[in-house]
Amino acid sequence: MASMLLRGLDPDLIQSIEREASQRGVSVDRLIAEALAECFADHSMRRFDDLDALAKTWSTADLREFERAIEPLTKVDDQLWAQPRK
Repeated sequence: MASMLLRGLDPDLIQSIEREASQRGVSVDRLIAEALAECFADHSMRRFDDLDALAKTWSTADLREFERAIEPLTKVDDQLWAQPRK
C-alpha cells in the first residue's frame, strides 16, 4: 500500500483526530484512511444507510391512515399565534 505524508495540520485538528481514533479504538492512520476512502471512493460503490428500501411500499390504505394521523399537526393554533408582539 502507498503512503502519504500530511503537513501543516492545525494542532487542534490533530488533537480531534487523535481523540476520535481513541474513542473508536483504531489507529490514527486507520481513521484517516477510512475518512479519505469515504470521501473519495468510487461513488458507484458507496453504501447508503437510507430508507430507499421502503420507497413505494405503502398501500393506499397506509397512506390514508398516515394522513389521518398527521392531520391534527396541519392545524395552526390561533391562540398561540395571537400573542401580541413586543
